[in-house]
Amino acid sequence: MGSLGPEHLSMKDQNALLFDSLPAYLPNIILPETYDLEALASDAVIRLENLEPSDLAEDVVWRDLCALTGTFRTFYGSINVHSVWKKLFRVHRPHLFKPVLGASEIFRAGKRSSWVQISYTFECRGNPETRCSGFIGLIPDLISSTWKIWLFTTLLEELKGFPSPDKPAFQPQANGLSDGSHASNRFTSGKIPNNLPHHLKKKESFDCVVVGAGFSGLAIAGRLHAMGISVLTVEKNPEVGDNWKNRYDSARCKYLETLQNVSLELTPTLAPVHTTKEFSEFPMARMFTNEDPKFPGRLDLIRAYRRYIAFHDINVWCSSCLKNASYDTSCRSWTLTIERQEQTTHVRTRHLVLAIGSHGSVPNMPKIPNRNLFKGEVLHSLHYKSADTWKGRAGLVVGSANTAHDVAEDMVDAGLSSVTLTQRNPTPVFPIEWYRELMDSRYHDNSDLEQADRRTISFPTAIARLINMEYYKGHMSRDPEKLRALERAGFAVEYSGDMVKCTFGDGAGGHHTDVGGGARIIKGEIKVKSGVIPTEFTETGLRFSDGSHQEADVVVFCTGFHTNMLPQAMKMLGPIMHDQLEDFWGIDEEGEIRGAFKRMKQEGIWFIGGGAPWARFGSRFLALQIQADLLGCPLQRYTADRREM
Repeated sequence: MGSLGPEHLSMKDQNALLFDSLPAYLPNIILPETYDLEALASDAVIRLENLEPSDLAEDVVWRDLCALTGTFRTFYGSINVHSVWKKLFRVHRPHLFKPVLGASEIFRAGKRSSWVQISYTFECRGNPETRCSGFIGLIPDLISSTWKIWLFTTLLEELKGFPSPDKPAFQPQANGLSDGSHASNRFTSGKIPNNLPHHLKKKESFDCVVVGAGFSGLAIAGRLHAMGISVLTVEKNPEVGDNWKNRYDSARCKYLETLQNVSLELTPTLAPVHTTKEFSEFPMARMFTNEDPKFPGRLDLIRAYRRYIAFHDINVWCSSCLKNASYDTSCRSWTLTIERQEQTTHVRTRHLVLAIGSHGSVPNMPKIPNRNLFKGEVLHSLHYKSADTWKGRAGLVVGSANTAHDVAEDMVDAGLSSVTLTQRNPTPVFPIEWYRELMDSRYHDNSDLEQADRRTISFPTAIARLINMEYYKGHMSRDPEKLRALERAGFAVEYSGDMVKCTFGDGAGGHHTDVGGGARIIKGEIKVKSGVIPTEFTETGLRFSDGSHQEADVVVFCTGFHTNMLPQAMKMLGPIMHDQLEDFWGIDEEGEIRGAFKRMKQEGIWFIGGGAPWARFGSRFLALQIQADLLGCPLQRYTADRREM
């Protein structure tokens, strides 16, 4: 019997197979610092105007971010890359290729790999006319004694003559909206001409409606508003930031703080995120202050959300839900039925962006037999707030990633009689010191956020994955005891350092950024059951796949969330749209994120989500695609020459 094809595998197994199949490598060469980088840059950039196969390394990788393909594509191998480049060159007629002076460098990935990396700009004379950028990776070819292009990217920066998605083109308002009241989008320059059908010029009509006022929704709404595009944001919660207000408290960050000028009935404990405030910033302007902690808490995040709304004067309808949406092909517009504060409102829009939460909205709750027998308390981490009421009881945490460690630490600090964490498989662990050493060099008080994103996120996924793994290996070689001690305490560690697979794999996580939980395990304050899965409840706890039994009074399932936004979207759009949309998150056969920030078969509808950097960076390309469509010159999507498994 033959093996099953990728389409018959689970989403998780499909992602693993796709990651491992991507044909990319890091060059095995250590370059000295003695090269004339400016001369190399000038020569390499000129080659792009008349690219020949001999200019390319055999295994070259080219990633385009909406510059020439109108979407997100990655091409592999010199023959395919050269062929596609020539086709798209004739269509878009790129010219004015120029190296960015002073930006060339020797890029080093670990101890064994390096290349000359060159930043450049260019323009396209197609429709629309655009400004673009990119970078080239050069390696020496020892056989021909020439430099080969091993890696390059092309990235859409802006449409010529129209507002950029990276800076406000208006005078920001003094006060924003946080109470759901309606106000018009106001700006002083850069408004796109209103060439929409007549019915879209009514009062309740917008160029774009964004559903969801979390980070992703606000990021795209802010960019669109800055570009002069009328946008409405619809939020189901009574106030923006309630998605954070309702998150669990954390005993790891017991500092008192008051939220000035905002009335919130919150406990003083705050749940910090596992990334720095610079890494978690909004686009275009910094919303975190010098007084905010390096790792923001819930209240810090809420405050930043509301500052962002005020800065951009974003139009938000709170306590509002999209009930259904229908598309009219004759006028290319959506009619939305929105339930707003218990009243039904109909809104028309050309574009509909769904930012409905891919990383924390729909819990993945295992169905374990005999739940009714258990005498204790059972909940998913979505509904977890605090362990303070469980003092003296036995706690059991199912899961081994970030949230599981947060909850287990809370249980210890709350005085539970015992705390046990269960682990199905070895877990990737990234000590916070290692993580910060990498990210703080790019995301800090003085960094250009937009450029930091380009440097971090515009790499082809396969290359970014290998770079991160090399970085991890370097730390392991210098400080192996950091993780060995954790493993000796019973916590199984996965040593690949594959953060990219964790980020884009099914579940968008499954790793542990160690900010202190590891030490609690090493000290024995948190016990670990590794290599097992729960098979059934009993009256007093859980039985596991190895036949063992764990007593518990309370069981918290930290088993993650469903990241695919498509099922949630279908509830709003109806089954007729299913085949016109894509699954959301994970990667496709080229290494690109599925369904995110790009046009699908159905025009005028978009998905946005993911962690802050990816939502922030992706929102700029989504905004540019919407802008081009509203101008009557939509980006031309190139869908041919797809890589096959």
